Amino acid sequence: MGANRKSKSPNIRGAILGALLLLAPSAAFATQMAIGTGIAPQNVVSHADATLIANAAAAVVLPANLDRVEAICRANPGQTSTNTARIGDSSTAAAIGYPLAVGDSVTLYTTAPVFGFSATGASLNCTESTRP
Repeated sequence: MGANRKSKSPNIRGAILGALLLLAPSAAFATQMAIGTGIAPQNVVSHADATLIANAAAAVVLPANLDRVEAICRANPGQTSTNTARIGDSSTAAAIGYPLAVGDSVTLYTTAPVFGFSATGASLNCTESTRP
């Protein structure tokens, strides 16, 4: 009787693991979905470059947008290679936030405002995908 329980236990664990693996992609897919529809239509919204003043407080480079699905922010190429920036929330500063060197980009999944900071005065550009 004990042998039967042991042989069934791995099958149950395998079934649970299989179910979890099937559900995992749906969590990421959900950010692209609108309530009650299949793939939600989206718009691409381009924004003007944001020039960060050297050593100034973090500045908004992308305002809050409740319709935003994702934002892609890039440190503009063509700047002096020493121009670096940090990007994140309102606490972004010299050692806080995601670091961006010239030409680097980051994808953010937030509807909150996005802030930038630069000790050297870097220039950033952000584009967002939004739901209509």
